[in-house]
Amino acid sequence: MALTKKQDTKLDLLVEQDLYQFNNLFKVLWNLSLIHKINGNYELAWDTYKQYLTSEAYVAHDCYLDMLIRETYALLVSTCPKQAEWDEQMMSKIKFIDASSLDADKYSDVIADAYKDIISEYLDKNKADLGKELLTKALDSLTGKSLEQLYAPLQYENIGDNYQEQNQFDLAAECYEKSLSLELESAHRNDSHQIRFDMRVFVKTLKCRTNSSNFQLAIDFSKKISADYINAGMTLHEVINLYTALVDFDQENNVTVNENDRIEWYNKLGEYNSKIGDVYKSNVWYKKILHHDDANIWANIAYNYNQINDYKLAIYHYKKALECSLKIRDRDLIACICFGLASSFSRLPNKKNVAIDHYKRALLFCTATEELSTFVDPNSVHNTVIAINRQTGDNFKSAAQFYTKTIHLCLKNKLNTHKEIASAHKAFYLAYGDKQTVEFYKAVIDIYEQQIRMVEDDLHDLLTIYKYLACIYEKNGNFQLAIDLFRKWQAHSKFIRHNDIEYGLLCFKIATLYDKLDEDSTAIEHYQEGLTLLRNGSNIPDASCLPVVCNIMDQF
Repeated sequence: MALTKKQDTKLDLLVEQDLYQFNNLFKVLWNLSLIHKINGNYELAWDTYKQYLTSEAYVAHDCYLDMLIRETYALLVSTCPKQAEWDEQMMSKIKFIDASSLDADKYSDVIADAYKDIISEYLDKNKADLGKELLTKALDSLTGKSLEQLYAPLQYENIGDNYQEQNQFDLAAECYEKSLSLELESAHRNDSHQIRFDMRVFVKTLKCRTNSSNFQLAIDFSKKISADYINAGMTLHEVINLYTALVDFDQENNVTVNENDRIEWYNKLGEYNSKIGDVYKSNVWYKKILHHDDANIWANIAYNYNQINDYKLAIYHYKKALECSLKIRDRDLIACICFGLASSFSRLPNKKNVAIDHYKRALLFCTATEELSTFVDPNSVHNTVIAINRQTGDNFKSAAQFYTKTIHLCLKNKLNTHKEIASAHKAFYLAYGDKQTVEFYKAVIDIYEQQIRMVEDDLHDLLTIYKYLACIYEKNGNFQLAIDLFRKWQAHSKFIRHNDIEYGLLCFKIATLYDKLDEDSTAIEHYQEGLTLLRNGSNIPDASCLPVVCNIMDQF
């Protein structure tokens, strides 16, 4: 809408005044649009703003662009009148981009954000075609930092998602494949974020296109990440999704797949589902390849049954695994299976002697490397110690030594050992007292820090040891050493911070120790942090901490 005569006169006056000071017409238009905005006249602000965009002065002067270019886009979004048509808004925003692009390198972040914002708005309206068209324009016009900030692979993925929601699977697949092609050319191929992005788009592509050229690429990718998915930054659920997509694509389409690859998919799906605790689904996958007479598969199924307390079925499958392993004379595998049999028998009434016999047999077959396969239940080793103790009359020194061996075996194979650690603590304490127990934990901590990658799935045992050792130091009056270990525990806060109560209690524990060292200011900082976190939870701190907390906080 055009300006009224009165408004036009006001504009002339402002132009006359400001041209003397700024020699810049677009600054005048900018000021006038702000006046209208402040007065709530959004239609006038919008109309003045459009004059500002089309003004020749907008591209002729550079004096205030560095500050105004960012404010301009914010004003464009915030002052859009309710009466304005959505398409008109989009055209004005695109015009803004065209004008800004004259100095694209200088305003790369603004231009890239503007493109992303408009594409997002198109997708919100299910206008994937317009989003794709604008993205193509962006790729043709942007260079350098602005192109990098646009991150086109992600934009193509989002457009593909929009097509998929509209059941336009071929168009979705085209966008996913374009996303992958751009991503595979990236200079940051080793970054875990890019690897996870590749996997996610692979899965989406396989679901959308029946003759995907990326199928073999996805197979190769799965082999790469299966060897070291942790370092690739993947979660087990993400890896499971990729293998499931490969299996689904294989079953739904007429493609040629190497039989060994297919067996590997089923095996990995069985393994990873077992690791996340879905033993029923794990066994479904394992049983698909059971006819291959593989001792490991029989043992894996047995382990899953043992996990859900179906010991009779576990024993049946362990025995089948033992038959297969005896044929190939794999001593380590036989030892692992015997441990599994002992674990299952030890949980059945009147089968303790049978369990002990299998434990002895397992120990006989252990080679010098003493390696345990990943399907061995760590609790079986715990039961071994119980069985040995029953024969030796609670010989705690022997138990402590055996626990040390057990933990080293579990650590070497990255098995969950926190139950063994708890039992080892008791055995060592009864056998040697606090001094030797401290030395034991120090040695185990060294092993953990050298061998276990610092990721969420592997941290539980390390944090448990930090806690046990810190408590021993506190008991012996070594408060600074206790604080150091609790702070190490706290350093992994990104893995436990989701639990405000747990993290808050840890802050209180550290504060209590600083209080004992008469470091009041540091103690107060931790008390304050703990109180803040506990207010977000639904519980209260340990009662033993409350009097100290109240005493300190009363001094404020």
